[in-house]
Order: sequence, then structure tokens, then C-alpha cells
Amino acid sequence: MRSTAGHAVNATGKQVMKVLFIGGGFRFWGMEQGLLTLEEHLQERGVQCLHVTGAWSDGVFNARLGAAGIEHHAFKLGRLYLTKPSWTFETLKELPQAGAKLRKLVRSFKPDVVVHVDNRFFLVIYPILLGLKCRHVYCEAVTPSRAWVDALIYRLIFASCSSVIAHSIDTEQAFRKMNLGRSPIITVEYGIDCRLFTSNARGARTTTYIGIVGQIIPRKGHDILLKSLMLLKRRRLDVCLVIIGEGDKEFSDTLKLQIADWRLDDSIRWMGVIQDKSIIYSQFDILAVPSRSEAFGLVAAEAGASCLPVVASRVGGLQHVIADGESGILVEPENAEQLSDALERLITNPALRNSMGMAGRHRVESRFSPERMAENFLRAVQ
Repeated sequence: MRSTAGHAVNATGKQVMKVLFIGGGFRFWGMEQGLLTLEEHLQERGVQCLHVTGAWSDGVFNARLGAAGIEHHAFKLGRLYLTKPSWTFETLKELPQAGAKLRKLVRSFKPDVVVHVDNRFFLVIYPILLGLKCRHVYCEAVTPSRAWVDALIYRLIFASCSSVIAHSIDTEQAFRKMNLGRSPIITVEYGIDCRLFTSNARGARTTTYIGIVGQIIPRKGHDILLKSLMLLKRRRLDVCLVIIGEGDKEFSDTLKLQIADWRLDDSIRWMGVIQDKSIIYSQFDILAVPSRSEAFGLVAAEAGASCLPVVASRVGGLQHVIADGESGILVEPENAEQLSDALERLITNPALRNSMGMAGRHRVESRFSPERMAENFLRAVQ
């Protein structure tokens, strides 16, 4: 690959599209996994990707970008926080030097498009890039907040970007209800690389393992699942709950107190963070996603890729990831009784678990492939 007139060209002389991604990386969560998969498959298509993250992070996302062969930089570009003045001060203190590094990088890279993935980050980054004649696109991975400050930022985004990409139908619908501006909103659903997941034969075992994966925060509904577990134990079902992830300490401590009160300690496994996806899902017979809100539901799609049935709340993107009654079961949010009934149905019917798991794999392969995501993304930014 060589460069001409500031743009890379391949061996045949065809100009290569160059995309600069900015944002993400504080932790390696769902958005970061989705972006990594997208950038890997864009590069497989000959697109040159470059990613800039903030330097205040655990470094996992940058390490994963590097392992995938994606050029990346971590600059001390932070967010502005109304409730954390010390963090805002650090951002402003580092901004002149970090901003100069970013402008120099953009001048050198000459991206065809700059893709922003965080609205608060956008508020800091966009003014830095003024005058560089960049075309800007914004990607949103979560259901947009309607708080006044976020609504103002979103209006700036819609006024400044040529298009807005929503990573779920739920997010697109939320943006349209907010009536923010004329920029087109395009849904590009996340892709799941099924090569990373195996349908391990879980075999016959007396205990049924139910998994929950992700940040341990109130929105994810761990407390609802604990109530369901208590009900299942009262029905004398042999079940074990495997909790994978980390998060809010206060919420985690509250969960542990509840576990002790209900004498569920022997039926819980706290596994912390596990990066290897094949290890995560091979431990379960069923995945539970009792979220109170979920823009997409990446773990539900990953479970489908692993041939696991999913019991999830009927909220947000989960309603599109899961085919109710085919690849999993949807229940009303906050309803521990309904959740326990759905889990019991699967616990007592291994054949149904198997058929739903196979349907989940087929659904992910056909609807949520990384190739489809990359193709839809390129349509959205070109």
C-alpha cells in the first residue's frame, strides 16, 4: 500500500477508504466489542481504520485493537462532567496538548470520515477538529438520554454530522422521537463473529447453570434474577447462577446481602471478568438477560452464537435479537415470577433448550453477521 495526494492506495491503484474512530475504551464493554468486530471486518474489506481513545482507561480496548492489527492512539482527551469537577479539571488541563496531538494526527491521516462514538466525548473533540474539513458521522450504541444536557449535545451532533448511525432499531426510534434535526438516522446493528463461539456439547448434568453476563449495575437486573432464583429453589429445582462481570460496588454489596438473607450462597458463583468468549458461554445451559433497559443486547446475540437459549426482558433491542418462542423467551421487565416460570420451562426441558439454542445460532448467522454490519456501515458513511 502506498500513498498519493494524502490518500492510501492499494496495489491495483484503487484508493482506500480511511476511517478515524474516536471514543470508547474506558472499559472493554459491549460497545468496545462491537467496534472491534466492525473495524476488523472493515479492514478485511480493505478499509484503513485508525482509532483514538482517551488515555484514562484500563487499556484493554487498546490492547485488543493492537492485537487485531488496528492502528490506535490513546490521548488524554476526556469528557466534561457536571457532577465530577475534578475529572473535568483534568480534562481541561490536558486538553491543549492532547488536542494538538489529535489535530496533527488528523492532518497526517487525512480520514475520509471521522466517526464519533460518545456524545460527551464529541463535545470536547468536535471543536478541536474545526477547520480541518473533516466529514463527521456519529454512532450511538445506547438508548439516548433525554436529560437536558444530553439533548443539547445531540442537537449539536445532528447539526454537525452528515449522518447518525444507531446500533439498534430501539436507538433509532428513540432518536426519531426526540426530533433532533435533519441528519439521516441509519440503523447498523452489531455483528457477531460466530467463529469466536462454539456450541460445546454441555452433556447431561443434574445441575442447570444459568448465566448472567455484563456490568453489575441496577439497569442489568441482577436483583430481579436473584428473586427468580429464590423461587426456583423453593420449587426444589437444582440450579446454579453464574455471575460474570464487575461493576457498581454498592449494588454488588446489596446483592450479596440479599443472597445471604435468602441463603442462596451455595447456588451462586461469582466469576469476575472473563475476556475469552468461548469460556464464558460454555459454562451455562441458559443465559438470563433481565435488563430494565437494553439498546441492543450484545450478550443475548453472543449466547445465540454459542447455541444457548436466552430468557430476557421484553425491552429495547432484546425484542429484535431474540425470536420469542424460537431462540429464547421474552418476559415482562421487573417480573421475577414470570422470569422464573420461563427459566423453569427450559430447566425441565433439555430438548427445548437444544432446539432454541440451535435456532439462536441460525438467527445470529443470518441477521447479525459482521459482514452484514460492515456492509451496512459503509453504506451509511459513504
